[in-house]
Amino acid sequence: MIEDHFKGSKLIQSGKKTNVSVIIPVYNAESFLAETIESVRRQSYEDFELLLCEDGSHDKSLDICRSFVDRDCRVFLYRHPEGKNLGTSATRNLGIDKARGRFVAFLDADDLLAPESLSTRLRCFEKNPHVGLVFSAATVIDEKGNPGQFNGSSNFGQFGPIGIPSGFDSLLLEGNGICTSTVMVRRACLGDLRFVKGVELQYEDWLLWIELSTRCYFFHLSETLSFYRVHGNQAIGENFFRYYCCGLYLYRRLISMGWDPNDICLVRNNFLFGLLRSSLLRKSNGLPLDKLCLYFFVHVESEERWDLCKLILNYLRQRVFGNSPQKQDITP
Repeated sequence: MIEDHFKGSKLIQSGKKTNVSVIIPVYNAESFLAETIESVRRQSYEDFELLLCEDGSHDKSLDICRSFVDRDCRVFLYRHPEGKNLGTSATRNLGIDKARGRFVAFLDADDLLAPESLSTRLRCFEKNPHVGLVFSAATVIDEKGNPGQFNGSSNFGQFGPIGIPSGFDSLLLEGNGICTSTVMVRRACLGDLRFVKGVELQYEDWLLWIELSTRCYFFHLSETLSFYRVHGNQAIGENFFRYYCCGLYLYRRLISMGWDPNDICLVRNNFLFGLLRSSLLRKSNGLPLDKLCLYFFVHVESEERWDLCKLILNYLRQRVFGNSPQKQDITP
C-alpha cells in the first residue's frame, strides 16, 4: 500500500512515465538508510523513481523514508498491508510490482551507488539491445564507509568474462557472484519472474539470476558502480548450515524447472559437500558428531545421499592418494 499520508500530490506524480525504477527494501536500516538514499538522489542520471519498500521496521527507518518522500517527488514509500514484516523477497517483489520504469535497479538499504551508476548501466543497455541484465563488481566498505574486505577481497562480484555478453554462465552455478546492489534488469525480460518467497532463504536473489539467465543475456561491466557495506548486523555468512540448506533448495528448484542434473552438477556438488562441512562446524554448538551426521542426512533425499557418499569417497581418495591421474575419480 502507498502511505495514506502521501496520497494526493503523489498520486498525480505517479502518472508520470519514468525510465528507471530503483528499489530499496528497508528493514531496521536507520544507521545507513539516509546515506543510501542520498547516493541515489545524487545520480548524474535524474530520470528515475526511487521506491522505498518498508518491511515493518522497529527502528526509525519509516520516519527516515517519510522525510525523503516529503522533500523529493521522485521518492515513493510503499509498505505491506498493516505494516507487516514479510521478508526481503516479498519486499523487493512489492517494489517490482509498483515499478513503472523500463529498467529496474536493486539497491540494499546499507549499500551505496557511485554517482555514474545508473547512467553507465543504461549506456550498456543502449549499446547492447539484446542484453537483459547488467551488473558489475562492488567496492567493499565498512560501517564508516572506509575501504573494507569481504572474504579477503576488496571487491565483491568480480568474475568474468568481463564485458562479454553471455546467456547461461557456468560461473553462476559455482556461487552467487552477482551483487544485488549492482544489478539493473530490463523490465520486459523480468516479466513475471520474482524473488522466491515463503521459504527461509539467504540467497533468494541467486535463484532469480539463474532463472533469468535462461531468458536473456547478462553483461558484466568492468567498472565498480556500487559500494557493498560489510557490518555486524548483516545476516550473510552468519549461518553456514542455513546457507547450504538454501543451496539444496535451489538445486531442487532447478530440477523441478526441468534442468538437466548433469548441467547443474556444480550446484549439487558444491552444496552437498558444503552442507556436510557446515554440519561438522556445528560441533562448536556442542552436538556429538554422530548426531550431526544424522541431522544432516535427514535433510537430503536418497539420491542426494548417494551423491554425497561418492563425493566424500572422492574427497578421502584425494586426501590419501593426492590428485594422481592414475586414480579413478569417483564423482556423481
